[in-house]
Amino acid sequence: MRGFVRRHWRVVTGAAVVLLLAIGGGIQAFRTVGFGHGPLTIVSVNSFGTIPRGHPVVAVVPVVVDPSQVAVIDSVVVKGGDARRGPDVLTVVGDRATNCAGIWWPIQGVFRNTFFSRCAPHGTIPVIGHPVQVADVSTDASTGSAGGVINLAIEVKPVGAGHCWVIGRVTIQYHVGSRHYTAATGESLTACAGPVDLAHPGTAPLE
Repeated sequence: MRGFVRRHWRVVTGAAVVLLLAIGGGIQAFRTVGFGHGPLTIVSVNSFGTIPRGHPVVAVVPVVVDPSQVAVIDSVVVKGGDARRGPDVLTVVGDRATNCAGIWWPIQGVFRNTFFSRCAPHGTIPVIGHPVQVADVSTDASTGSAGGVINLAIEVKPVGAGHCWVIGRVTIQYHVGSRHYTAATGESLTACAGPVDLAHPGTAPLE
């Protein structure tokens, strides 16, 4: 019945990437590369928590998007760090809360401070293959540019007692119209399963 939230955030600019050239059956298909950092950046989060063994948990990473651009997320890839493997991802959805960065359990149930009660009381938002639905649009006084925030809620598989995982990098491939971009940043999210089951009854995976 606890959410682990650390708000040490650092916005890291996503870099432009790869041109995909597919040649087949005598037809050439081009995917246009978007130069520059693109309209989406990922926030770097620093969080550590002791999680229940045998129960899925949620890692929440915010992203900032220019609301004037229709950015569609194609994929989200999670890598490990600090010589530890990354968690096995079950699903990635979005939520519009502004204070949920970090590691959360239980996911849902009758208890206070679950992921759903604190971060997604009205449900989650599909993000893969969908335009990013930003919330809380604000203007940066130093640049005059507007940005909206959406959280990526990354549900990961359970781990056994004494096991840990680390999210050391999150990479998002996305497109705006015909232009394709990749945004990536380092993260520091670490979770270790305790020797006893800390979860309360009633937890369930994201829906």
